[in-house]
Amino acid sequence: MSEYGVTKVSRVGMNYTFDFNEDTDVVRIRAFLDRFDRKKCFTLLGVKKIRVETRYYKGVEDFLRSLVG
Repeated sequence: MSEYGVTKVSRVGMNYTFDFNEDTDVVRIRAFLDRFDRKKCFTLLGVKKIRVETRYYKGVEDFLRSLVG
């Protein structure tokens, strides 16, 4: 995920959150969303942060499989 500028993936409350490098641009964010947001349920909080609600996944394993699959 580093090719998209992701520095951290974490669970915060009822959301999985992706944090991005300070220098990540809109083009890389768009590429990230095109690649990983197959269900079209990610929320862009800014160029440095994206979140998705945990309810879209059966559990942590399902979430991680969706990222690598």
